[in-house]
Amino acid sequence: MASATKHIASKWVKHTLLARDPYLRGHLPKTRLLTKRTFYRYLKRYSSIYLKPVYGTHGNGIVKIQKNRGRYLVQSGRSKRYYRSRESVAYALSGLFRRPYLIQKGVHMLKLGKRPVDFRMLMLKPDRNWIHLGVIGKRAAPKKVVTNLNSGGRAVSVYRVLVKGKGYSHRSYGRTLGTFERIGRQVARTFSHRYPRVRKLGLDLAVDRSHRTWILEANTNPGFQLFRRHPDPGLYSRIARIYRDIRRR
Repeated sequence: MASATKHIASKWVKHTLLARDPYLRGHLPKTRLLTKRTFYRYLKRYSSIYLKPVYGTHGNGIVKIQKNRGRYLVQSGRSKRYYRSRESVAYALSGLFRRPYLIQKGVHMLKLGKRPVDFRMLMLKPDRNWIHLGVIGKRAAPKKVVTNLNSGGRAVSVYRVLVKGKGYSHRSYGRTLGTFERIGRQVARTFSHRYPRVRKLGLDLAVDRSHRTWILEANTNPGFQLFRRHPDPGLYSRIARIYRDIRRR
């Protein structure tokens, strides 16, 4: 039946669940709930950080802060502003400390044409077993720090990003796809153990300049419009059929 699947809205709940798994913990950026204490600690320790609403969707409300030549560059949407001190940044963002937010160490994501790129992996469970459906890249719109379609992001094939764009060998490309799938299956097992009624997972993954893969977020109610642009022309319709099967359960 339609109500059989479970959706978990809190990013913090999902992060802490995945962080309990030793393998997945190594693929998670350092993340805490936002307080003034964690804000100053992260801003001192890391060259870039992200502030993310615990219950946000579609990339809304995300703020990136980056150290830049002795100043702090704060980006949200297309807005950019420089500040001279941590205190001035904290004052400008003081409203966020009264709302449920996460603070996360920034990942130096791969870029195409100076635009960040991450990857959406789709895992579905129409019956007893999880199916790895595929992965597609998301390229941010010009001057944006998030890659979501709702924020102007565009779909791009993984091959185009890694091999054509970044010069990966075919061996490195295959190894990265293998890492993606291993992460996806372990995330699915972890969720199934704690939340048996979770049947859909959209994982946002990033690859850094050292070829290391990071889990940015796990979504338990992912859309799949991105996969209209997947190089496999039959994949989108297959995903749609499986979604219908899940809704009928």
